[in-house]
Amino acid sequence: MSGRPRGIGDFVLFCTGPAGVQWPDELWLTDLSTADQATLLRLVCLGRTVETAGMRRAERVDIRDFASRSFAGWHRHATLVSVAHTVTELAERTVPAA
Repeated sequence: MSGRPRGIGDFVLFCTGPAGVQWPDELWLTDLSTADQATLLRLVCLGRTVETAGMRRAERVDIRDFASRSFAGWHRHATLVSVAHTVTELAERTVPAA
């Protein structure tokens, strides 16, 4: 038996930023301890893509239009916006841009 509590695995602290600076721009803590650096960097970049492109798309389908709704109304709105977000994402992937 190891000295670790059950369920606790290895963690990796992954840093990103420009070369030649003293401190990194970002620190990422992951339990993907067997992943290589290139894989971790791809995951970081994927997160940035989702953050930028995903929010633009979410704004187009009115994700923030939930003011004055009851919880049930907000839940319906969030569900429909999620569907609209998915449909627009899939449509843009399958239809070539004109």
